[in-house]
Amino acid sequence: MAIWLNRSGKHSEHEKKFLDEGRIYLTWEVLDQDLSQLSDRKALMSLLENIYPNSKKHRRIQYSGQIWAFVKRMAIGDWVCIPSKRKTIHIGEITSNYVYDPNAQEIYRHYRTVKWLETDIPRTNFDQDILHTLGAFTTICQIKRHDAETRIRAMRDHGWKSTGIILKPLNDDEGTTDEDISEELDLEQVARDQIAKLIYSKFSGHGMENLVEAILQAQGFTTHSTGKGADGGIDILAAPDTLGFGQPSICVQVKSQDSPLE
Repeated sequence: MAIWLNRSGKHSEHEKKFLDEGRIYLTWEVLDQDLSQLSDRKALMSLLENIYPNSKKHRRIQYSGQIWAFVKRMAIGDWVCIPSKRKTIHIGEITSNYVYDPNAQEIYRHYRTVKWLETDIPRTNFDQDILHTLGAFTTICQIKRHDAETRIRAMRDHGWKSTGIILKPLNDDEGTTDEDISEELDLEQVARDQIAKLIYSKFSGHGMENLVEAILQAQGFTTHSTGKGADGGIDILAAPDTLGFGQPSICVQVKSQDSPLE
C-alpha cells in the first residue's frame, strides 16, 4: 500500500472541506469530464494540451503525472498525508476509487473518500527527510524516498512519532513521486521545520514553558505560570508591567509533545 501527498490547495484553502467531508479532491480547474474514461497518459496529455494550450510542455507533463496518480494509481487502503495551514499533518486512509461528480462545483468534481486516521500531527514528529517531501510545492505525489511508507505507517503504533528508522530510497518511474520533486521544495517551510525541530530538541518536556515565559519577559511582560493541567498543558498569564484587574493581558498555553492527553 502506498502513501501519498495530496495538498488541499496552494494555501490549504480547501482543508476544512477535506476534513469535514472525509474526502480528498483533485482541485484542478476546467477538468470538467470523467477522467476514469481516459485509456492512458497519452490521452490525458492530449486533453491537457487542449485545456492548457499556453502552458509549457514540461508543465503539462508534470500536471499529467499528478492527475494520473489521483485518478488511476491511488488505491483503496493507501494512506494520504495532507499538510495543514496550522503547520501540522493530517493522515487518512483512502476508502474509495476515483469518483467524478458532474453536478459539483468545478474544483470539487474529482474526489476520493478518506477515513481520517489522525489529524493535526505536529510536523516535528516527522523525520526531516520526510518533511522535505511533504514540503514540496507539488500538489500530488507518492511518498517513497527512504522507505517513507514503512516509516510513516510505523508511526501509527508509536504515538504518531518518528521511529527513527531510515532505509534506502526506492525508485519508480510511473507518474509523479517524491523522486521527481527534489528541486521544487518550499524552502521557507523546510527552514521552519528545521528551526522547530531544533527548538523542540533543546526544550523537550516542559522546558518550552521556560522559553516562552523568557520571551514574554524580554518583551516587557510580567508573567505567572500555572501548574500542569489535565490536558498536559501549562498556562502562562502575561500582562504589561504588573498583573492586575482591568489590565490588558494574554494567556499562552504551552503543551509538551511528551505530555499525553487525558
